[in-house]
Amino acid sequence: ASAEVAEVAGREQIDKIDPIDKIAYRVSFVDGSEIHVELGPLATVKDLYQTVAALRAVPSYRLQLIPAGQLAPVKRSPLTLVEVNAQEFMAVTSRHLDLGHGTFPKGNVADASFEHYSATAYTGERPPGGEGPELETVHGKTVTGGDVRDPHGVMFNLFDSEEAPPLEGKVLLRFVVHQHGFALGFGVGTRDLPMNKDPEYQTGFFGIYHGGSSQNCCGRANRYLRGSFRNWHEDPMAILVDVEARTMQCFIGLEPFGPLYTDLPEEPLWPVVVLWTSRDAVSLSMSFV
Repeated sequence: ASAEVAEVAGREQIDKIDPIDKIAYRVSFVDGSEIHVELGPLATVKDLYQTVAALRAVPSYRLQLIPAGQLAPVKRSPLTLVEVNAQEFMAVTSRHLDLGHGTFPKGNVADASFEHYSATAYTGERPPGGEGPELETVHGKTVTGGDVRDPHGVMFNLFDSEEAPPLEGKVLLRFVVHQHGFALGFGVGTRDLPMNKDPEYQTGFFGIYHGGSSQNCCGRANRYLRGSFRNWHEDPMAILVDVEARTMQCFIGLEPFGPLYTDLPEEPLWPVVVLWTSRDAVSLSMSFV
């Protein structure tokens, strides 16, 4: 029944595009299956992502469509498929989650790839007998502060110019703090979390926070862990969020940082980064586990 519903949804997506000399696109999957989609000449990359997602009953943000003969996926955008100049695509469903984008007028957000510990190092899934935690290349964003000295942050809650889906299931957020000049915070936040205020005093912020002289864990406007003084420089960190269980475990390196937090809200949550100065730079990546 669910497959039939997905099929209907996919066909409805196709029918939204008026048929004027429709172009056929073939989308192949790693399991050897494929689907054929016909879209009009003005159809965009975004249209193809949404149509394939609906036909396969897969969230669009978990799909990566790679044009034939290329190595990198084509980004979701208003770019027309005719401009992409490809009619065959490989579809990959990834554990990696696209962060989408957010509004950050006082700073800068850029696509980034960086080294971090593998996800299995945080989930206990690493096979026994290994020689230590593996590093892997992860993909996400680098957030750098603007030329101000007050809180300014970004919530990654936009996707295809619409509100991005909130976190669901078990999600691993991996961070690298490249440098910082004063306070900063990163983790997850509710929709109403203000991005221009100190996150430690906000009831909608949950995550890791540096107060300028100490490292801490925060939730519901409370430092539930007050750590020792230590500046961060190229430090890998992580936050493992279980949305259904409403829990959060913070890590510095591979070591748990603070106790398991058990009071996440039932409200939707999105990744957030709040910086203070132009010296601040944090990279982050997000994946299902």
